Amino acid sequence: MAETNINARLKKLLSAALRDFHHNNYVEAINTLTNALSIDRENPEILYNLGVASCHLERFVEAIDYFRRLLDLRSTSVDILQVLRLISFALIKLSLFDDALLYSMRGLDFKSDDTVLLHLSAYARDMAGKHDDAMEYYRKILEIDPKNISAKNSLAYLLAKTGGNLTKAKSLAKEALHASPHNPAYLDTYGFVMYKMGDISRANQYLTKAQSLNPKSKEIQYHLAMAKKAASGEKEL
Repeated sequence: MAETNINARLKKLLSAALRDFHHNNYVEAINTLTNALSIDRENPEILYNLGVASCHLERFVEAIDYFRRLLDLRSTSVDILQVLRLISFALIKLSLFDDALLYSMRGLDFKSDDTVLLHLSAYARDMAGKHDDAMEYYRKILEIDPKNISAKNSLAYLLAKTGGNLTKAKSLAKEALHASPHNPAYLDTYGFVMYKMGDISRANQYLTKAQSLNPKSKEIQYHLAMAKKAASGEKEL
């Protein structure tokens, strides 16, 4: 009877937390789930949802702790690949790129064609300065999913950034932008490619539009400043 009462209480707390999730009330969800965790400290569903809620609140250190505790369980019904994706994402947000890479590669050992894990791995490699490796991973994504516009945009940007094939970069950036013409990241990439190709007028046009859509982006601000410097005849920043 006692076990039945505990299960009923856990079910009630989880239902309440999911209602909070539905209303984007993640603080209340965490409070409720923390109460549930005090009853069952090895419940994978509770640990998973605590990690997800913490990610939503950008409490990435806490999120990683919950996800790691979940991975340490002997058995779980939670999708482990999704947990590995979320840990890698949280570690990237903390600029712990080598650690993020370890978890994304751990996931790829299970499912080598998982495009989310490939993208996380590519991004972590790029941020760790491993640009050539990152580009290879973006190419792998496009082999699996030729219409993946995020990978096209990322590969285009890296080609331009590293002095690669600018004609290819332009083609990829154009495809991404055509698919999502009001995406500030894609406008930024296309403008940056134009800057690298010496088309300063078009670079300013696209980068200005990108900034108008995402005025807080430091990267867009930097690219626009470079294009404006070039337009005025000053040396590159």
